[in-house]
Amino acid sequence: MPPPLEPRRAPPPADKLHDLDGAYQILGPIGSSLTGRSFLARDRELGRLVVVKLMHESADARVRSRFEREAKALSRLSHDHVASLIAYGRTADNRRYMIVEHVDGHDLRKTLERWGHLPERRALRILDQLARALQAVHEVGLVHRNLKPESVLLGQGRDGREHVKLTNFGLVRAGPDPAGTTKTGPMHGTPAYWSPEQVLGEPADQRSDVYAFGVLAYELLTGQLPFRSTTTEGFAWQHVKVAPPRPLDGDGHPRLSRELERLLARCLAKRPEDRFASMSEVRRALAAARRPRRARPSLEARILQRVRQPETWIIVALAFFAGLLGALLAR
Repeated sequence: MPPPLEPRRAPPPADKLHDLDGAYQILGPIGSSLTGRSFLARDRELGRLVVVKLMHESADARVRSRFEREAKALSRLSHDHVASLIAYGRTADNRRYMIVEHVDGHDLRKTLERWGHLPERRALRILDQLARALQAVHEVGLVHRNLKPESVLLGQGRDGREHVKLTNFGLVRAGPDPAGTTKTGPMHGTPAYWSPEQVLGEPADQRSDVYAFGVLAYELLTGQLPFRSTTTEGFAWQHVKVAPPRPLDGDGHPRLSRELERLLARCLAKRPEDRFASMSEVRRALAAARRPRRARPSLEARILQRVRQPETWIIVALAFFAGLLGALLAR
């Protein structure tokens, strides 16, 4: 008679893990998402800090598919402004995990909570780096679909300057969403950053990321969202029907340059075809907005500049001699 089977030991709760397959020492929880929990960990062999994302133990087929899709998406990306995938595997109890690059810093949400809005020069540097990251995502045929301040990590680059890393690829999709996904299933992501086509259940491609980029850019530059609501329905209705307000200061004057206002308006266009077609176009518009603007000279300066031109004195001399000749002929 065979010996009785020993009951399989259940894995420890995710928040009580101390080790991952002997390779990574779990130091503490970082956060949770739809697909799994994230932990700060140390690579035992190399000694570096990493992020371990462990899929939820109770994950269903949809969550497992999304977790795998995130790992596959990260494996296709190698960019200085995208948090890189280090490893992907399964634990001894068959739970999927991924090891992701750790960024020593904080997310953009914490920066906004501290400062309200960022100086234009700093905001444009961050937005340019973020646009580079999204361009890399789109160039390999992916749509991020979950762009928000919490998805943007701010660390320090090798040059000591602020360095952006795009993360949070849990909703990434290869190619556009098929039409009708919103109407036949629950909406995911953050309502404040949904695009109109996501709300309407229409195909959503990289121009949906352009829209979310516009929402985030508006928030960085003004300290406020273009649309505010306390309900999901309120956000959805405004994204589809309400034009974004012009960024104004407390006295009702324009807060941003005309170049930046035009950039935001085009990113936030209701129809995808009215937006920038790609992040490379967005980057060109950002570069134009970053160029120093020449102040219009005063009236006195313009008159003095005109007087100093030789053509002006030639015209004055000709007028003088013409008047003198006319006076002589009139005698």
